[in-house]
Amino acid sequence: MIVEGEDELICDFAETYHIYDYKSLPVNLAATLAVGLRDNSRIKMKLTGSKGTFEEHILTMIYDVANIIKYYQTQDALEGVNQPELLAPKLFDKDYKPKEKANDNEYMSFSSPEDFKRAWNNGV
Repeated sequence: MIVEGEDELICDFAETYHIYDYKSLPVNLAATLAVGLRDNSRIKMKLTGSKGTFEEHILTMIYDVANIIKYYQTQDALEGVNQPELLAPKLFDKDYKPKEKANDNEYMSFSSPEDFKRAWNNGV
């Protein structure tokens, strides 16, 4: 823990236990206190790579679903335009990249299953 984020651990100890010099503690006690930190403590979030707490994830997903439900009740939804962007991926997905607008040639339609199979076999 110390190697991965000593500064975070110092802040967590100061905030949670009012201990400003963890090095003065016996090693077993410091380890016990470190394990006892909240799941949303700075050091635990850094070690797990989390960008937010479980509650923050849930609230953001609720926000996204509410926006989508609201959107589906508009004229824009019927026309397929101005769909709201989801907030959760922007906040919590480290590999998030905004979607690019689709080109018209990215979509294909087929009039029969045979046309689809023929295109599939040709690698389209």
